[in-house]
This record gives sequence, C-alpha cells and structure tokens, in this order.
Amino acid sequence: MKRLIALLLLIPLADIVILFLVSQVIGWVATVALVVLTALIGMLLVRAEGRHTISRVERKLRTGEVPQDELIDGALLIASGVFFLTPGLVTDLTGLILVLHPTRYPVRLQQNDTSSRRISTAKPTDSSLERSIHRAFLTKIRTTRRTISVMMNTASKETGVTNEYSGRTIESRSLAADKKKRLNRTGQYDRVRSAGR
Repeated sequence: MKRLIALLLLIPLADIVILFLVSQVIGWVATVALVVLTALIGMLLVRAEGRHTISRVERKLRTGEVPQDELIDGALLIASGVFFLTPGLVTDLTGLILVLHPTRYPVRLQQNDTSSRRISTAKPTDSSLERSIHRAFLTKIRTTRRTISVMMNTASKETGVTNEYSGRTIESRSLAADKKKRLNRTGQYDRVRSAGR
C-alpha cells in the first residue's frame, strides 16, 4: 500500500518535471498542444478498445463462459482513460501502455497471477455452482427483456402510442369509442360517416 501511495505521489511530480523540460525545448504552446493531442488520441483508442472488449464480453456470455480476462481489460481501460484525462506526458504514456493490447496483456497476466494466488489460499469454488449462477443470471436477463417487451406492447395498445418495435400505430377500441363519443356530442359523427361513404 505504501508503494502505491508513493507511486501516486511520484507520477505528478515526474509529469511536472517532464512538462517543464519539454516546454524548454519546444515552447509552452507546443507543449500544451502536445498534451491535448495525446489526450484526444488516447481517448479515441480507449473508446475503440472498449467497444472491442464489450463485444468479447457479450460473446463469452452467450457461450456460457466467464469473461474474466475481458473484465480485467475493462478495468485497465477505465484506468487508462483516467490517465489520459490527467494532463501530463507520463500519465499519457501510462495510459497508452494500458490501452494497447500487446502492452496490456502482460499487465493482465500479472493481475491474473495475483488473483489466482489470492484465490488459491481461499476456499475452492465449485465450477458447477458458477455455471448454474451464470445460467440463472442469463435467464433473468431474458425474462426481464420479455417482460419489458410485453409491457411496451400493452402500453402501446392501451394508449394508441406508436409501437417502436414494429413502427406502426396501434389504436385501441377505447380510443376509437372516445373519438366516436366526441363526434356524437357535436353532431358530426353522422356527417363524417356519410362523407366517408
């Protein structure tokens, strides 16, 4: 823990020193432009890698596997985004190391090794229990999606609102009856009916 705190204190100090040295060579305006440019490029990389990681997570969940590596990648990408948003060249370099797949792989292996050592000292897990929990989770998601779909269709039928899934308007009998009553009150129903013929 002390090492982590020391590292978190040394990174901003190193950033200040390096920014000062770079600004002496290329000027303050170019240094600021360089920091902003590296942050923008880094955020684009984080976004692209994040989308790729999310698709890999979904693919593994569909096949029933636990997306352990992908979740670690997601956490590393979040950390990378924080490093890119922090102004400085050292933090941008750290973010770049975490966002690129070839350099993120050794970090993920180290994290897996640390996690497996912690887990090996803990009580062993039952893989069948993990699979049944995973299946129950997926079943719950599917059930929730179906329930939402049924509720949306029911609400659209009752209110006459456009159903977004089919793209057509569903007008219920109660709305048609209300329209007929309004026209009857004003005496226009017979005129509308006779005009329609």
